[in-house]
Amino acid sequence: MNTSLLDRVVNTVLYEGYRLYPYRPAARKNQRERFTFGRVYPPACPEAQSGVERCFLQAECLLHRPGPAPVCRITVGFLHPMGCDVGVLPAPLDRWPKGTELEFKIVPELSVGDQRYPARQEAVERRIKIPPLTLNWSVPHQMTLPFSLPASYEVEPILDDVGAVQGVTVRRQRSLAGVVVLDVEPVEARCVKITVRVLNETALRSDEAADTDAVLMSTFAATHLVFRADQCEFISLTDPPPEYQSLAESCYNLGVWPVLVGDETKGERHTLLASPIILPDYPQIAPDSAGDFDEETDMLSLGVLTPAEEEKQKTRADDFDRRMPRKNDFLKTHGTIRDAAWPAIWNRTAPVRSGCVDGVKLRTGDRIRVRPKKHAAAPDPGLAGKTAVIEAAMKEVVS
Repeated sequence: MNTSLLDRVVNTVLYEGYRLYPYRPAARKNQRERFTFGRVYPPACPEAQSGVERCFLQAECLLHRPGPAPVCRITVGFLHPMGCDVGVLPAPLDRWPKGTELEFKIVPELSVGDQRYPARQEAVERRIKIPPLTLNWSVPHQMTLPFSLPASYEVEPILDDVGAVQGVTVRRQRSLAGVVVLDVEPVEARCVKITVRVLNETALRSDEAADTDAVLMSTFAATHLVFRADQCEFISLTDPPPEYQSLAESCYNLGVWPVLVGDETKGERHTLLASPIILPDYPQIAPDSAGDFDEETDMLSLGVLTPAEEEKQKTRADDFDRRMPRKNDFLKTHGTIRDAAWPAIWNRTAPVRSGCVDGVKLRTGDRIRVRPKKHAAAPDPGLAGKTAVIEAAMKEVVS
């Protein structure tokens, strides 16, 4: 298994929703939705209590073909939100007085010279590793793993060009608490179903439950799971073998979808990613990408390419967003045709009013039912069964 590939795909899962949308955290419309994907809320959150949002997620997968000592290793990953406030001092200081509490006023943004320091939201990556699980193909197994993460508070100086202290950056995190519940159930002679539930058990006071910032700071963001198997293999839930079709359909995933990660040409089935973003089996990073961009996702390109200049400056001021690709880098991969045969075909096409597909004559304006292929790119699977209108038809021109 190519570990670097897994790491890059996981980084895409972690940061696609955070970095690229919303692209500027200070925008008013983005205050509620800074962490877009894979959110697991504290149970006291009103949205969780009403069922609009979840305070847990569930991943289910299948393992088969036992070796002499099959082992499964599971890691839960998410982003721990961090508030990053900006404070202005009553008067500049010649030096930073370490160990001394300073008076400062929190402001939405501080400009020092040509540098902008906006208040924003950052995050820290967290990993919860479940002890290696030795699989018994005939005996059920259960495990409960509570975990907690401490709060943090840090104040750093904001200096001008001559080294004087003009303001402060205040980074703060709330403590988090959760539990991972694992259940292994034999379903056939050489097959087990693994169920993992990740629950957010962070406590909120009654007054905090209605506070958007307090709820967000107590949320697991971009939550996902990585499964690794030794001497056994995962069964694809996207395209399972016929003999495992019914078992695959019985797997219930809530908030994530498990996909195989590895070298498809080698048939690698030892790593599974339960992703909060829709991905196919064997997701790949574009080889000419300037960042960790998955080929199967649109990367919300308008959010990257269309901000006004002032918004771009504010985005660049956010240290946590510096890995966002710039326009020139993005255009290197956007719209790239990777199959050598396609350019020739594309250059030999012409528009037509109608055409015949599997004996059925279709014309521009006809309504059709969308049925994506099994390995269709995201978000095509979400369009299955939908009605579409043919806007244009092309035919190959033979020279």
